[in-house]
This record gives sequence, C-alpha cells and structure tokens, in this order.
Amino acid sequence: MKISVSTYSFGPYRDRGMDFMINKAAEMGFDGVEYCFEREHTDAELASFRRAAEAAGLAPVCLDVGADLLSGCGGDLDREVDRLKREIDRA
Repeated sequence: MKISVSTYSFGPYRDRGMDFMINKAAEMGFDGVEYCFEREHTDAELASFRRAAEAAGLAPVCLDVGADLLSGCGGDLDREVDRLKREIDRA
C-alpha cells in the first residue's frame, strides 16, 4: 500500500508554500501528495505542482476541487457540474 498526504494537512505551514509542503511530505516518508487549496487552480499552478512533486519523488495523487452541488453556481446546478467536469479533465 502507498500512503499519501494532503497539502490541507499542513495547516498553518501552507503559508510556507507548495515546495515546503512537498519537500516535507517527502522527508516524512509519504509516497504521494494531494493538491488542496480553497480556490481555483491555474494550469500553470497544476503543472508546477506536478513537477515539484515528481522532483521530490512523490506521486501527485489527487486534486481537491470544491463544489456546491446543493445550490450550484448561484442556483445553476448544470453550470456547476460542467465546471467540475472541466476540473476533472484538467486534473
């Protein structure tokens, strides 16, 4: 079994940046890392995360994407589902 950690788990250390969290996860012996932030991710950020994780010997295992399936994007559930599909494709 391989064990991964979420960047969310680093709590206040997230202020130190992605490289710190990735390197700390590798130092702690994890096999993979999940990218988790409370906002949308740019393509450049996702690519940078992947490169940094792989350089540290970690697998980029997951992308955390927030969603509101109860009220959707301002009540437009179809629009929210389409947004999630786009995020899945990007991951």
